[in-house]
Parts: sequence; C-alpha cells; structure tokens
Amino acid sequence: MSLINCQECKAEISDQATKCPKCGAGRSSIAGVVILVVIIVLTIIFMLPLFNGGVEKSVTEDQIKEYEIARRNGSTMDRCVRAGFVVAACSQEKNEECYKAWKATERKDCSAAGVPRY
Repeated sequence: MSLINCQECKAEISDQATKCPKCGAGRSSIAGVVILVVIIVLTIIFMLPLFNGGVEKSVTEDQIKEYEIARRNGSTMDRCVRAGFVVAACSQEKNEECYKAWKATERKDCSAAGVPRY
C-alpha cells in the first residue's frame, strides 16, 4: 500500500481508497475508462450502418416487399404505383442497377395499367 495525491485537492490518500476522505472526489480507475471506451466503440459499430446507407437499403427492401404484396393481391394500378415507389427508393439509395431494373418493371406494370411511363 502506498500513498498517492488526490487529483482534486492534492491531499495524500491511500492507493486503495476509492475516494478522497478530505474532499470526497472519486478516483478515476482504468477499468472505468476501459468500460467507457468499449461502450463508445460498440455504439459506433452499431450506429455505423445507419450512416452508411443502411436506412436507404432498408427502405428499398421494405418497398420491394410491399410491391410483392401488391403483385399478389392488388390491381394493375397498385403494381404500377408500388413499382414507382421501389424506383424512388432505389434512387434514394443511389443504386443504379436497382433503379434500372425497377424502372423497367415500372414501365411494364404501368403500361399494363394504362399509364404510360417513360
């Protein structure tokens, strides 16, 4: 056991003490700092997809699912409208391949519904 200086009041305290008996300041521990760093890193890892196109991709996937429902159960106009929503989601995602494929689907479905699309 040795004596160290309190970081706040500079009084000598035991290195085993969790807080200063004179001023009540707590000692910062390496374990506390490590836990804080781990929490911050994990938060960044889990939040990264939200800032890396994750939301846009999720919206596109949701729009495709809704299109599939309209294709199975809806009218030709429903399919036309839903295909247009997928095209918009692909555009928002900045996914050119997706955009081109769904634009062709939109043209076909809207033509079948009597609504020409260009």
